[in-house]
Amino acid sequence: MKPSVGIVPLTGLQPPGPPAPPSEMTYLSAVGPLARSAADLRTALRVTAGLEDPAAKALSWTLPPPQHARLRDFRVGVVLDDPHASVTGEVGAVVSDAVDALARAGASVVEGWPEGIDPAQSAEAFAFQVGLFFAFQQHSGEELAPLSVVPEQERRRMAARAAWSRYFAEVDVFVCPANFTVAFPHDARPFDERTIATPEGLRPYRDQPFWSAHASLAGLPAVVVPIGAPPAGSRLAPSSWVRCMRTTPRSASLSCLPR
Repeated sequence: MKPSVGIVPLTGLQPPGPPAPPSEMTYLSAVGPLARSAADLRTALRVTAGLEDPAAKALSWTLPPPQHARLRDFRVGVVLDDPHASVTGEVGAVVSDAVDALARAGASVVEGWPEGIDPAQSAEAFAFQVGLFFAFQQHSGEELAPLSVVPEQERRRMAARAAWSRYFAEVDVFVCPANFTVAFPHDARPFDERTIATPEGLRPYRDQPFWSAHASLAGLPAVVVPIGAPPAGSRLAPSSWVRCMRTTPRSASLSCLPR
């Protein structure tokens, strides 16, 4: 689970490598738990989430209850595929089956991207923000982009946040693939040379961030849930996933989707 940005403190997190210097550029950074169920996620958030000083001196945070108690009361937004990062047939079939199961359980399904969200532009904006983060952290001296570009990219990020906020005033949860393909063997070549073998042919590694970019750009929570078994004879991990996004962490209550 990736909680909303700022919900789980980053203090004490140490990625591999030498300790990073303190940074105020945390508007895309989030850490969250791995768990077996929505109940486990809820417990983990209750333990790890909360504010740090100085905000903790004035504010407090608690995990709110789910918006609904029955699946049939949920309004579920859905995007099954997108031409900018088209999913493989095996992923598309399983995700489609999961959405059909939601509909059979009585959930209201709303198809399509939110109004005001250009998925390709959002993915590009996320890539820029990631590059900006590393430029800020590493002080490499290389110019990422002219300074005049930064305000426009920041406008795109804030516009995406506003569009998702409007969307979630009417929709409870958004479901889409977590990646365009199933789990795959690691490719140790230089990043730009790496490819992923799919039934439809080779795909570049750089296609992967498209589906995760939207929650990350807007600082939204996201839960990745296995919804299918590996193909027969495969040694790979679960074959496909859905990504659930909501403006608060209560979307975890939908993480156990019908198979």
